[in-house]
Amino acid sequence: MSDSPYYFLSHVIAGCLQFSTNLLICLVIGRFKGLRQQKEYCILFGLGVADCLDGLPSFTAGYTRLNQYWHPERRSNETVFSCMTQLHNVLWPFTDTAQSLMMAAVSMDRLFAVAFPLRYFFLTRRYAVWLVVMIFVYSLISAGSAWLYPLGEAGNQSVPATCYSSSSVGPIFNQYYTNLRVVAAWTSVVLYVLVILTYRYRATQVAHYLGCGPVQAAHRRKQTRLTRTLAVQCVFTFLLYILPTSIVSILPSVHDWTLIRGYLLVLTNANAIANLFLYLVRLKEFRLGFQKMIRCMSLPDSTDSWFNNYNDQPLSIKKRSDDRTGTPF
Repeated sequence: MSDSPYYFLSHVIAGCLQFSTNLLICLVIGRFKGLRQQKEYCILFGLGVADCLDGLPSFTAGYTRLNQYWHPERRSNETVFSCMTQLHNVLWPFTDTAQSLMMAAVSMDRLFAVAFPLRYFFLTRRYAVWLVVMIFVYSLISAGSAWLYPLGEAGNQSVPATCYSSSSVGPIFNQYYTNLRVVAAWTSVVLYVLVILTYRYRATQVAHYLGCGPVQAAHRRKQTRLTRTLAVQCVFTFLLYILPTSIVSILPSVHDWTLIRGYLLVLTNANAIANLFLYLVRLKEFRLGFQKMIRCMSLPDSTDSWFNNYNDQPLSIKKRSDDRTGTPF
């Protein structure tokens, strides 16, 4: 990797933006019961948490290396174990894995929704909560295995003070979790191609299954909007995550390409940063929740009461100081 201060600064900026934008996503979904009751938004909440946490190691790694660049006397070699105890190396094996698996989970959830619409309609949010919990538990166990190499190499003094993760977790785990991230990201895109094909085939059947009342029509519009929004998200995943990592994997590992490889990896942060703006533009429930949160206003417990089911226009909701709906969980 590059020792350029601009590269380190790009990590700081990208990590800060990724953390703050996804923290806003989590706050909006977590604040309003109408959103967090929905299984779709529970999964988006899990993705937001993973993306938010993934911004922390980017920020801390960039800041630590900038500090070392400004103070050369602090750049003495470290042991593998001491490098592993740095915050970015503690978090990255967990957050990178959780982030990639959550992207695949979003696509899997959409495929389930369009392939089995009636069964999906009657599912509760417990299904989504368990899916998110299982992914985070697996990611935590996976991250624990990253400590096997540094514990076995506790006396090694040859690791540079920049403490890159590839040097800290060892070649075996580094190859494993790099492949896992790429496979999970590709899986999310491939599954969404199936989502689009299945949705086009099942669109007319969904109306027959759920009926033609105003509530059912609003549900179909919401599912259509969410499916199309997450299709755009998959395009961003391909352009800003899969493509840069694929280019990095084929670039020669020589000094002349080091800076380019580094900036391409920083570009992957933009995939998570873009989610907030995508949700604000495309998801009207999220957009209304964001507006009410900024204004410190509340919303009813059910999103069915947020909009007129016939024209999807937001209903007028007054600010009430004694209203406890919409408080954080």
